[in-house]
Amino acid sequence: MKRTLILLILCCMHLSQFISFGNSAQPPSIVIIVPDAPDDLMIGIEKDGEVIYAGVTDKILDKYYEFYYRQLPDSPEYIFSISYGSEFFEIKLGSVPEKYNNVYTLDLSEMALIPGKLKLRSAALVVIRVVMTLILEGLLFWFFAFRKKESWIAFLVINLMTQIALNIWITGFPINIGYSIFGLFFAEILIVIFEMALFFRLVREHSNSRKACFVIIANVVSFIAGGYMITLLPI
Repeated sequence: MKRTLILLILCCMHLSQFISFGNSAQPPSIVIIVPDAPDDLMIGIEKDGEVIYAGVTDKILDKYYEFYYRQLPDSPEYIFSISYGSEFFEIKLGSVPEKYNNVYTLDLSEMALIPGKLKLRSAALVVIRVVMTLILEGLLFWFFAFRKKESWIAFLVINLMTQIALNIWITGFPINIGYSIFGLFFAEILIVIFEMALFFRLVREHSNSRKACFVIIANVVSFIAGGYMITLLPI
């Protein structure tokens, strides 16, 4: 039973990305993450003798600077102009590997573009999301009158398993999440099934109906809160 549930969760996580992108709007071609970006930071790209500036998505902790495919020059080399305050410099970048969702991180101190997301940044975001979810669901666990030490140990073990796996998976979402939120919905359904089976087996306190109600309500609440959190925090 456990192996079947784990296999279903993995399949859903893999397939849901294909489902969620089927009808989504065109994603950006290049996304540049800038941690602690200055308020007046601007990033442009040279095309046909003029500079086209990136659209900006402001998140907690950092900003995304997005260029769409139609904005990119036909040349095999891109020239980005970065300006803020009295600072100005240019960075040259060769052709990108994919048509969409090429992610780079701008290191202002080194004046360099680093491919992908910084690993430390991604790990920190996973920890933040997991801790916030544990606090939220822990309050609900207390509200449902679970008091025994063994119940709380089981709660922590089960939720650490599911939430760490879920949030590591979320880290692989495109920066412009779009319809990927529906993939999260399918994953949450399977997590409810998986958690319910473990709570029935490991938590000896209270009836199965109470445990089932807790698992369903806790995951619905955390799904709503997590979806909102994703709109504020970077991926």
